Amino acid sequence: MGGGHAAEVGADLVRCYEERHRHYHTLTHIEECLGEAASVPLDEPSRARLCLAIWFHDAVYAIGRTDNEVQSAELFRRSAPGLPAGLVEDVALLILATQRHEVTPQNDSPLLRLFLDIDLAILGAPAERFERYDREIRQEYASIPLLFYAPKRKKALRRFLDRPPIYSTELFRDRYEASARANLLRVLGL
Repeated sequence: MGGGHAAEVGADLVRCYEERHRHYHTLTHIEECLGEAASVPLDEPSRARLCLAIWFHDAVYAIGRTDNEVQSAELFRRSAPGLPAGLVEDVALLILATQRHEVTPQNDSPLLRLFLDIDLAILGAPAERFERYDREIRQEYASIPLLFYAPKRKKALRRFLDRPPIYSTELFRDRYEASARANLLRVLGL
C-alpha cells in the first residue's frame, strides 16, 4: 500500500469504526486488540498479518447480517492492491475465522489461534470492563426486543463457557481463562 492509499484506507477504517450503531465494535476494541498484540513477541511478517487482521476484522458490522466477516475480508482484499497475494489471503483467512471463533483443521495455525484469543480477550477483562462490554453489545442490538435478544446472547456466551479451554494459546489461557470463566458464569447467572 502506498502512503496516499494507506492514509485513505486508514481514514475509511476510522469512519467504519465510528458508525453510530457501534458501541463495542469501535476504535476502542481495535486499540484493546492492538495492545494485546503488542504484548506478544512475534516476527515482523506475523505481526503485520496480525495487525492488518485486527484493523479489518470488524470493519463491516451490520446488526442482523450474517456475512459481516465475509464483507470485512472482501473489504480488506479490495484495500490491499500491491500487497503480496499470500499475505492478503492469510489476513483474509484470519478475518473469516472470527465468524465462529473456532479453530478447525482447515484453518489451524499459531497465528490464527493468537488472533482469535486476542479478539476474545475481552471475556477475561476485569469485571467492570467485562460488564461494560456486555452493555455495549446490548446497545448494538437495541433494536432487538430483549425477549429475543436475551436467549440468543446467553446461547452465544454459553458456547464460549462450554469450551474445554476458552483460549487456544497457553499465553491467553494463563492470562484470562480464570477471569473469563468467572465473568461468563456471573453474567449467565450460573
